[in-house]
Amino acid sequence: MFTNRWLLLSAAMGSLLVGCGKDDRANAAPKAAANPAPTAAPARAAASKPAAKGAPTSGTVVKTAAKPTTKPTTKPAAKSGTPVLALKIPAGQLPPPGQCRIWKEGTTAAQQPHPRSCAGITPTAPAGSMVLYRTAKEPKIVRVRYIDAKRAGMVVRVRVFDAGTGKFLRDEKV
Repeated sequence: MFTNRWLLLSAAMGSLLVGCGKDDRANAAPKAAANPAPTAAPARAAASKPAAKGAPTSGTVVKTAAKPTTKPTTKPAAKSGTPVLALKIPAGQLPPPGQCRIWKEGTTAAQQPHPRSCAGITPTAPAGSMVLYRTAKEPKIVRVRYIDAKRAGMVVRVRVFDAGTGKFLRDEKV
């Protein structure tokens, strides 16, 4: 346990020992990790010796700032409060109207399979990929079928995006 001349403060970067000598800090570092930080200084410690300059007294409450949380990957919409989704595929890499393309996340555009006929493309899609559908009747819309991460050919979600801007338009039933 700590003697009267040590005061343990918790900080964002670790523990600081205030009011002790250099040798005492080196000896107390292993003890500080094993013992929890005291919640309040004993009354006799405050009366026996004055606190170090700038150190809080026994009646002072020390507040530390909380670490900021990570920012969400999508920005909330201004009016509706729902996240804004965007298709992260360049417009030049989308399949031409009337064709489909398998798209694998984390793979460069040059390594993606070429666009082809939509007949039988979903059962051959690998696990964790997307199938991009672009019909000839609606060339400004891209339907994206998301394939299950563990089961090849199993569609788990269908989303509709604008082909020109990549903006999310709506979800469709699978």
